[in-house]
Amino acid sequence: MKNKRRYIGIFGIDSFEKKNVHQVLFLNSIGITSDVFTSDRYGTSIENIPKGASLHVLSKSYLGRMVQIIKYFLKNKNKLRHIEVYPGGRFAFHYILLAKLFNLKVIVVERGDIFRRQRVDTLTRWSMDFCYQHADLVWYREFYPNMNVKDKLVSLGAKRVEFIHNSIEIQKPSRNNVTKEFTFLWANSLKHFRYPEWMVEILKNKSFSKTNNILIGIDDTMTSKSVVVKHKLIKEQSLANLEIQGWVDPRKYYLSSSFFVLASDIVFLNNSLLESMSYGLIPIVSKVSGAELIVDDGVNGFLFDHSPKGLRKAMMKAMMLTASERVKMSEQAIIKIEKDFSRTTWNKKYLKMINSI
Repeated sequence: MKNKRRYIGIFGIDSFEKKNVHQVLFLNSIGITSDVFTSDRYGTSIENIPKGASLHVLSKSYLGRMVQIIKYFLKNKNKLRHIEVYPGGRFAFHYILLAKLFNLKVIVVERGDIFRRQRVDTLTRWSMDFCYQHADLVWYREFYPNMNVKDKLVSLGAKRVEFIHNSIEIQKPSRNNVTKEFTFLWANSLKHFRYPEWMVEILKNKSFSKTNNILIGIDDTMTSKSVVVKHKLIKEQSLANLEIQGWVDPRKYYLSSSFFVLASDIVFLNNSLLESMSYGLIPIVSKVSGAELIVDDGVNGFLFDHSPKGLRKAMMKAMMLTASERVKMSEQAIIKIEKDFSRTTWNKKYLKMINSI
């Protein structure tokens, strides 16, 4: 790499999760250190940050946060090759302003904020738009219903837009003698655009009475009214064939489950979906924008018409698969992830992008 500056600052991410680790490790492998500034929403970021990177929990006060960030830029302005900003908070535009003051390149990381842009308050929306407009490059990672993300970003003033989707570390777990304790697994937070309640309602039907299923994703820290209602609805259920848990690491349930359910307005690129398929779970997901790039209907999983009726039909199809059909579909799910969503492919695209600014 020609650029001799060996640090990257990552700002505004609400929590540093396991899915964020790969980027930091890859940067480490090419001699770049990551400084991550997060509000640490779940209080678990320190558990996930790898060696070779530093974690900074943002001050809750405006003045404290400003002092914290300005001190960082003053100390590291000659080391930073660029910064990456997550634009979803009303404070985000400050990172851009300070970066420009210190003549630093900025990549804005779009991972869903644009989809909720019309639902946030005026200041947050203005801050987001400011970030898009003044970034040297906007990196988007997902598709959303009824939206051409690239065109939308350009219309909001983005100068350059790049698409690099998520990837996962391909797992090679031993599948020998693993008992399938659960038939259907839900492993996603219960955000307003996801519909776990569809699966819960379907499981009440006697056709599924002999199945054993699990729903992971209850998060009592979420305060959105629609999400709170969804949580209450789910937690009040008392089904003999459904275990309900908070947000725990789902990987220990992948090998012991047969099917992964995702009823959602947004499917591409759901990290839990990719992970589960890499373990051989057969996905059952809504037929929405981008889903067809992951799931080949009837080959490595099922795409269903995005409705409770569509989901029920797909779950019934899944139940009717023979043992050999399940094995074949499971193998195809693994092959799809290894071919199209590997770390190796992501590394090349990401390195090319950061070297282009």
